[in-house]
Amino acid sequence: MKRINILKAAGAALATLAILSSCVGENFQEITEISLSRCLAPQNLSARVDVSTGDNVTFNWDVNKDADSYSLVISTVTLDDSNAIVPGSEVVAETVTVLPSEVPYTIRLAADNRYTFKVQALSESREASLWSEFGDAVKTYAVKDNLFLEITARTENSVSLQWSKEVSDYEEVTVLSARPVKGGETVEYTLKDAEKTAAAATISGLAPSTEYQITLFYMSASRGAVDAWTMSAPGTMTQVSTSAELVAAVAAGGEIYLKLSGSPYALGGSKP
Repeated sequence: MKRINILKAAGAALATLAILSSCVGENFQEITEISLSRCLAPQNLSARVDVSTGDNVTFNWDVNKDADSYSLVISTVTLDDSNAIVPGSEVVAETVTVLPSEVPYTIRLAADNRYTFKVQALSESREASLWSEFGDAVKTYAVKDNLFLEITARTENSVSLQWSKEVSDYEEVTVLSARPVKGGETVEYTLKDAEKTAAAATISGLAPSTEYQITLFYMSASRGAVDAWTMSAPGTMTQVSTSAELVAAVAAGGEIYLKLSGSPYALGGSKP
């Protein structure tokens, strides 16, 4: 009797499963799309500095088909001793609207800065995505051609220089730096616009009778360097600038500060 009841119960269970399976098969619909009210946030953010220019930076992220454009915000940042971004140090440098077809996006930024960025997907039919942040920083730097710095004049406390105009960006210079070869205080001079245009300038405030390495910079990039001695200070010495003055000074004796240029010097038959 029990065996008959067990068989009846098993049969009923199988019949129920068959009915349920039939219902599931009839009502199942494959879902291939999810309707979202907000754009998907960009993923896989990256930034790369062009080593050939030093200041062209390419920003990249995954492009989603639901975005009509992207808002790209680039900021300068300060890093702490562990190279982490200091909270609150961000200063917006560029805000750009980027089309999907323009990703990856390359832009020229100021040299000698550290940059981070964030990006947001935008659409006319949906809400903007949440901001995606890069979370790291890249550093730009300057790369420039040599302008072949030359000395044009010297005094006891200054050196005048000029540089080549043969390249189109010869005006892209910022500072002249004079560093004593044997050590001491480096003197820096910020170039004026007129000096940049003329491709010539004078750096002063130097010490007499001192050898300097003078470098022309654009930001952190050297655009040429030259070694130069400053003239000695005349002090109480007799200053001469003509051959006649030199003859007289030699005859008089004592120390002579020679300001003549060129050689040889015609001293005649004078005897000291």
